Amino acid sequence: MIPLCTVDMLEKASFMIAKVIVWAKNRTEAIRKMQSALGEVIIEGIDTNVDYQYEILDHPDFQSGNTDVEFIERMEADK
Repeated sequence: MIPLCTVDMLEKASFMIAKVIVWAKNRTEAIRKMQSALGEVIIEGIDTNVDYQYEILDHPDFQSGNTDVEFIERMEADK
């Protein structure tokens, strides 16, 4: 039998354990709802990207809708 993945692979893998979706009448309200929803996330025992999601939501380009496939690269360069 050939294992589909090893323990080493699992330790390095990134799994989505939850998906949070919000809806609102406008972008500003949706961003506020998402920030609120992320504030309620409780995940223990593993690292998460919740803080990174806050950084994205707080970025002026994201808030204004100025996003494209290079948004994250630009955001990282702004740090």
